[in-house]
Amino acid sequence: MRISYSPKNVKSTKCAKVLVVDDDASFRGLIRRIFEDDSYRVMDAATARQAWGLLLEESIDIVILDLVLQKETDGMDLLKRLRQDPKLKDIPVVTVTCHLGNEWLARSIKLGANDCFRKGFDQGIFKCKVEQFISQRRAEMKSNRGHGAGRRARKTGTEGVVLVAVDGEKRLRLTRQRLRAAGYEVISTLNTARIVALALKHRPDCIVLDCDDGGCDAAEVCADIQSHTLIRPTPVIVQSLRPAMKLKVLRGGADHFVPKSDDPEELLVAVHICQRRREWSAQILRRGDIMLDPRGRTVYLDNAPVATLPEDRFRLLYLLVQSSPNPVSRQDICRRVLRRPELPEKSRAVDALASRLRRDIKEPLRDRIISRRNFGFSYSLDSSG
Repeated sequence: MRISYSPKNVKSTKCAKVLVVDDDASFRGLIRRIFEDDSYRVMDAATARQAWGLLLEESIDIVILDLVLQKETDGMDLLKRLRQDPKLKDIPVVTVTCHLGNEWLARSIKLGANDCFRKGFDQGIFKCKVEQFISQRRAEMKSNRGHGAGRRARKTGTEGVVLVAVDGEKRLRLTRQRLRAAGYEVISTLNTARIVALALKHRPDCIVLDCDDGGCDAAEVCADIQSHTLIRPTPVIVQSLRPAMKLKVLRGGADHFVPKSDDPEELLVAVHICQRRREWSAQILRRGDIMLDPRGRTVYLDNAPVATLPEDRFRLLYLLVQSSPNPVSRQDICRRVLRRPELPEKSRAVDALASRLRRDIKEPLRDRIISRRNFGFSYSLDSSG
């Protein structure tokens, strides 16, 4: 395990911390060379155990993680563990792999990676993406606590709302069909000049923008979006037939660049990444088929809203789901939910709150709130406890 410093930035307390996890020393050295000359503090680890120690000890801004580690826990397991940890789950993770199959990319995204690159990547694009994730996370930590007020309500059972601006009726129709088949609600337009007005009206979860439209400058559109506080955090995915546009649009503020093709997989993965990022910034919690959205204290089951809870009951359910499968003690519930740490351990207040929570939610969620005798409560997907 090695910690390296950029000599001209040792005194800077605002220097971003990059953790690279790879059992290949040459790749760790490559990442150091890419970032150390530009005000980054680079740390590296050869194993998942070393990486976990640094994650607990340091305020890491981003993790660059090899999906396949030769010793102990592999990269997939480390990613899963990080996303399940309440204190670390919001750290951006960019995964890297030598494997060529799309299944590796899709699997890492489903586990919570922000993006995935095959080794041999373009270093300029890679660095640009890492810088974006760091700046976005810092901006979200400062100003996004209330993000989402006034957002367009999802239709029952949808994965999210996507605004699509594509040149050409055929391609627009195909894009719309692909996204709807994947469970997304789609708002579409052939006029890219309307993209900002539609975004302000509908507050989508992400935007798909065609930059091959002769009248569309993707960088200008991204700058226009950034100028509006209400839609500034909305991720933008740019599509183009011109690979040379990639670095330009990413530097201009786009979150992803997807080459146009007849294969929808890459676009769907990019939209899924944006949806994950929106959920992390809003502290939305998913476990299996349940999703909890703190902004409206709404409970979703299989993406359909099933309950809106009072604040104390929502905090209890959130804590139980977040801690699952581990139980939460009555003492912790008094402190973190009721905010009354002085209550005696055997106080009936906790049991009364759990009873009200069970009353307010429907089956099968009601049966998943399990009483742990002489200890506390837990949330279990196995309702038998």
